[in-house]
Amino acid sequence: MYYRFPDELLSRTFIINFKSLRELIFSHVDVSDGAIEFFLRNCPLLEKLIVCHSTELSNPRVCGGGGSSPLVLKHLEIVFCSGLKSLKVSAPSLTYVRAATYEELFIENMPKLVELHVNCIDNDVALRRLFTALSCCPQLETLSLMLLSQEETNEICKLPQLPKLKKLEIQYVARDFETLIRLARMISACPVLEEFVVECGWAYFRKKHTKVDYAAITPHHYLKVVKFCGYYGRPRDLEFVDYILEKCVVLEKLIIGPTCALEIFKGPLDVEQTAIKKGKRQLEALVPRHIELVYL
Repeated sequence: MYYRFPDELLSRTFIINFKSLRELIFSHVDVSDGAIEFFLRNCPLLEKLIVCHSTELSNPRVCGGGGSSPLVLKHLEIVFCSGLKSLKVSAPSLTYVRAATYEELFIENMPKLVELHVNCIDNDVALRRLFTALSCCPQLETLSLMLLSQEETNEICKLPQLPKLKKLEIQYVARDFETLIRLARMISACPVLEEFVVECGWAYFRKKHTKVDYAAITPHHYLKVVKFCGYYGRPRDLEFVDYILEKCVVLEKLIIGPTCALEIFKGPLDVEQTAIKKGKRQLEALVPRHIELVYL
């Protein structure tokens, strides 16, 4: 059951001074867009804002940075808000953002952003829009993306570069007509990437796998650690590992797990154990000895 935040507390008839607030957390509280924007306007010292499990939030704006009282917010989380349609964020002091929107995310004016966790529609247009916005975040080092599947998923074209990104995490539900090699475009957009994590669940298999030619993909000269969760030794899995071993020329560690962190991807224990045994046989023969191979 959710508690509804009383908006009347924000009216002029109540004499409440919020100016000293530095952290504000709404958990399992139905709070309106207007209430969030009120606190942002009236809490000049606010550095952390967290909203989780709110059904009323729909189109909030977390914006500021000009005027006599600029927004000093450094940490923002808006997650598990089932009614959330869009979110606009423009805050020059933000260093950490975690936001789960399923329709529209607008981000701008975040020159200090270091770490970002967001959802993105899995198509070329949405990814290019996101990477274009993030290319203006010169301090961004960690990006975690949950790709939201569509009926038709197209190939990912060349993306704007994220020049300082060191860690990229992808959560991804692939289908029978897809290949993990399509994620190479995202890796290539991060020229100094050091760690890549992919958590992949396969929705179903009905089509025969067609091998992809990745010879034209540029090698990665900084990528040292790759973690692949969802490995079951299928042709698509092996193809992706082959690509990693060939194109990541300074790879030091390959971490393999049969399941993803998301519960909906987890299989029965006996299936996982079979996948681990099969994966070990395949990869021990494939991975060079100078690369550390770790099984989860």
